Amino acid sequence: MSHGAHSRELFERMALRARRSNQIPLFMVVGELKSYNPADSTVDVYLPHVDQSNTQTHRMPLMTPWLGPGYGEQGGPDASVTLQVVVANMSPDGDDYIALGFLYTANQTPPGTPPKEWWRVDGKGSSYKLTQDGKTQGDGAGGAKMAGAGYASITAPLTELGAENLNASEDAVIRKTDLDAALAAAFSILQSQLTTWASAHLQGGSGAGGPTLTANTSTGSTTVKAAS
Repeated sequence: MSHGAHSRELFERMALRARRSNQIPLFMVVGELKSYNPADSTVDVYLPHVDQSNTQTHRMPLMTPWLGPGYGEQGGPDASVTLQVVVANMSPDGDDYIALGFLYTANQTPPGTPPKEWWRVDGKGSSYKLTQDGKTQGDGAGGAKMAGAGYASITAPLTELGAENLNASEDAVIRKTDLDAALAAAFSILQSQLTTWASAHLQGGSGAGGPTLTANTSTGSTTVKAAS
């Protein structure tokens, strides 16, 4: 552990002991976010009741509902816009602050989550939504990626994968019904060409007919066999 990390841990232990020993009324104010450090999940906040010149900021931890060593829930606030921060004062001396969360304003509007639903929407519009109709929705407006080191499974009565707004040079994944129709058309064209080829090249009386295509088997393979 580095000297800086050791000093920080020591300070946090002392602050925690002071919070436990000093039973003071909770004093909350609303400040303005100035910066955010993702490495230790702390924020610099301007507190107008302390410094009306808007020049002094206070570094404080940002509260999160779930955490552990190297994991947890962490949302990065955007310090490039004006965000209101709810701050709790945990010390009678007024120098021990904790950022509890943020407030939506007329300029920083919410995404509009309806009652009984839970949404997470990022700065690019990508979202993850639990809706009251029992569905779970995800929209990778800025792109999406799902990766697993081992087994992955999607189970549902109907599963669809699709792509929109692609040009002719790009790849897409189509629905099973569309894929089946495309394969059936391809089989028909190939069968016709094979029959024409066989009529021109196979000698009569050899006992061999033109080759035929079989449909997709249960294992998903497609084979070409000579007619018996």
